[in-house]
Amino acid sequence: MERTVRSRSRARFAALLAVAAAVAWLADASASGASPDVHRALTRTALRLRSAPMPTLGSKKAVRLPTSGPPPVPDEGPDLNARGGSSRQFETDAGGGVAGGDVTSKNWSGQIDTGTSFTAVVGEWTVPAVENSTSAKFVANWIGIGGYESSNPELIQTGTISATTGGSTTYVAWYELLPATATKIRDPVSPGDTMLAKIEQKSTDLWFISIEDVTEGWTATGTVTYTAGSASSAEWITERPTVGGHFSTLADFGSVRFHDLLVGGTEVSSTDLTAAYMADTTGQIIAYPGKVTAATTANFTDYYGAPGTSTPPPPTTTTPPNSTTPPNSTTPPSAAPTLTGVVPSSGSATGGTEVVITGTGFTGASSVYFGPARAAGFRVTSSTRITATSPAGTGTVNVQVATPGGTSATTGGDEFSYLAMPTVSSVSPTAGPASGHTVVTIAGTNLTGALTVDFGATRAATFRVSSPTRITATAPAGTGDVAVTVVTRGGTSAATDADGFTYLAVPTASSVSPTVGPASGHTVVTITGANFVDGATTVRFGTKSATHVTVVSSTRIAAMSPVGTSGSVGVSVTTTGGTSVVSPADLFKYVAAPRVASVSPRVGPLRGHTVVTITGANFVDGATTVRFGTKSATHVTVVSYTRITAMSPVGTSGSVGVSVTTTGGTSVVSPADLFQYLAAPRVASVSPRVGPLRGHTVVTITGANFVDGASTVRFGTKSATHVTVVSSTRITAMSPVGTTGSVGVSVTTTGGTSVVSPADLFQYVNPKI
Repeated sequence: MERTVRSRSRARFAALLAVAAAVAWLADASASGASPDVHRALTRTALRLRSAPMPTLGSKKAVRLPTSGPPPVPDEGPDLNARGGSSRQFETDAGGGVAGGDVTSKNWSGQIDTGTSFTAVVGEWTVPAVENSTSAKFVANWIGIGGYESSNPELIQTGTISATTGGSTTYVAWYELLPATATKIRDPVSPGDTMLAKIEQKSTDLWFISIEDVTEGWTATGTVTYTAGSASSAEWITERPTVGGHFSTLADFGSVRFHDLLVGGTEVSSTDLTAAYMADTTGQIIAYPGKVTAATTANFTDYYGAPGTSTPPPPTTTTPPNSTTPPNSTTPPSAAPTLTGVVPSSGSATGGTEVVITGTGFTGASSVYFGPARAAGFRVTSSTRITATSPAGTGTVNVQVATPGGTSATTGGDEFSYLAMPTVSSVSPTAGPASGHTVVTIAGTNLTGALTVDFGATRAATFRVSSPTRITATAPAGTGDVAVTVVTRGGTSAATDADGFTYLAVPTASSVSPTVGPASGHTVVTITGANFVDGATTVRFGTKSATHVTVVSSTRIAAMSPVGTSGSVGVSVTTTGGTSVVSPADLFKYVAAPRVASVSPRVGPLRGHTVVTITGANFVDGATTVRFGTKSATHVTVVSYTRITAMSPVGTSGSVGVSVTTTGGTSVVSPADLFQYLAAPRVASVSPRVGPLRGHTVVTITGANFVDGASTVRFGTKSATHVTVVSSTRITAMSPVGTTGSVGVSVTTTGGTSVVSPADLFQYVNPKI
């Protein structure tokens, strides 16, 4: 049954302009290539590019890009891999040189891996040169995830484009998230540049994109939120984009070799791949992929033209049937073998590297030598190819093959270099969160050409070789103590104490004490929990950092609360392992300082015991103290948030401030808060000292501590009338009706009642007739 799927990676212009607009876009991107030191933003809001380590190769220098800035230049040029239309883009085809099970496409040529949920794809290629032409011709090379199956139209990709028109050529790097248009990267790209690209899923909708020009020495990377559907395909593609709504003319790119083909960190197998052949509207193949091989890493070559158009090998001469060898003839001796290539050209000093040797005359080979040492083993796969296992050795040696015809001569193409074993002398930092993502600097020796960096049994997410003695790597997720090892063609670094890295668990906070404090801060709070780290711990109350943080143990921290505002905030602990999750057990409540607006009454005796009502705000039940001056009141009752009753303590003459203290602090004393302690009045004399029984005698009383408006005068037990406080030392009053004899005259104020003495006596007499 014929299988039909729809391509989701046909290129188009965002505005459906024609060729001139496409070339203008390319020229703009190329001409404005910025210096690696120039800050600029390359992406839409969703993608902020930044410098980051690459997975396997180190560039000469990393482009440092900002994390924010203006949006990218509007994409008025080609959307290099736009959404496919309704036309069929892929067809099964067992004819025309296309193998059964492979497919033809109107715009793709390359290899496609299909399956379920691809999470990472890696590929490397060389930017093809295209000849100048007055007519417009294009070729794009890229890696991507998605876009092959009609049920999975989403496609995330990055690559380069080579274009020619009007007698000039342009080369540009780009990335794209369908259905959005492609975004150009304003860094220089030249034909012959080696490009290394990676796309990796970090979480459900979070993807990492990286493209590096190893030759030019710049890297652009970033993270983007993107829904990639089922991500059911990964691909390495040569493409002809669409221009003005139509497929462009494919530029003659010669050939492009894709290598380091990885999916999900694993090298691809040729048996997993579907080859896509690019065909024109007549069905003629115009570009096709070669077979996938794995001499060093999985690789294949994409070719311009149709299969069989390359120069065929010279014909093989065979002896005609039934021919005989002339009598007495002798077979000429075999010629000595020749070597044309050794792949890989380097390996571990301990031996064990599988090396493919190419050349001629290998039939009947008896020995393979790496310098003076014989290969650990070899097999002759054809007269032009031998696979050998290198012995142990040092330095650079010549590889030679011995056959009955002789031993191959040494040439520059047969050299094999023994690489010293890498070593790791230190890692910094030595600890990070269990979730990974820690950027670690690795120091050591012989680090050039690192293939992988491993944290225990897990490979680093990304890494970059800065020099033979330095690598920066991003730690993967992990647990416990692990060794950081580096793998090169020279071998794997030995695990030592110097390469240890500790994965730290996320801290947890189970309680805080006390749980309340003033908004002014400065409350010493004890936090209990787990996984606290001495010397690398931050405590936050809400969003504000605490001061005087002391890690008492891995389960206990003391910290001083910062200034806050009324209400509850979560107390969190941050270490190298991460930040604790706030729960109700971690809450700390900021309480505003109390405020006193008035006190009533405002005066009272020195002996105290005056019940005073205090009004104001921010009064806290169960945690409140009231002071009259420096002395604490008794019988304090918080009636409400705004009202307190308290009994005044013993005091001394004069005014004192009434203050309220809660967990939120102490109220500021103002004139409205004053309470006056009054001394008991004292009577020194009365005049006149005698009066009739009927009363109505106006008596002047002298003494001290008389209070206007709050004084009572008594003659014995009877109250005088018409009491006038002339001053604090003088009162006039009219005597009440009395009986014959002497009575004491007393004065009562808020401060108390005067003590009667002989000087205070008033005598009632019966007048003579």
